[in-house]
Amino acid sequence: MAIFSPLGMAFFENIREKQAVYVDRTKYITDLDNAGKFDFFALPRRLGKSLAVNMLDAFYSGRKDLFQGLAAEKT
Repeated sequence: MAIFSPLGMAFFENIREKQAVYVDRTKYITDLDNAGKFDFFALPRRLGKSLAVNMLDAFYSGRKDLFQGLAAEKT
């Protein structure tokens, strides 16, 4: 059973280890790689920019254990 993550939880590792609810956006990692030289995250406040950057950090750091069951597990 998944628990809901508290508002403001911006650490991908904590969300995955505590089995909190996470909307999987990891399938877009390859799109970011192929997009170009610079990426700009233009999102309103409180919409997950820090979490997205933290997730990318975990991905490029090789934390495969955090991506089990997510789209990025296949890449």
